Amino acid sequence: MPSDRLQYADERVASSFGYSAGFHPRSPTKQVEGLHELFPKLDASHVIELVPAQRHTESEFTAIIPKWQRVAKTYGEAVMLVVALLEKLDTV
Repeated sequence: MPSDRLQYADERVASSFGYSAGFHPRSPTKQVEGLHELFPKLDASHVIELVPAQRHTESEFTAIIPKWQRVAKTYGEAVMLVVALLEKLDTV
């Protein structure tokens, strides 16, 4: 790998971005519970054992994101399913 490929990897820059008001990170267990509500057929039995016991010191939380293959047969189908779920959340 060329040495200049990650030349800025250790650089830190202040950000003006943040989370929405009221946002609070959820534990991996709570995230899996939420995913089961949206995708009842999703098998997430192995997720908790894959989550590292300790996260990186600069990580705010561990995001649990299922592979699209676990949600639908095709990528397009998975995207449309998620879009439909987001539309439902928007109307609530």
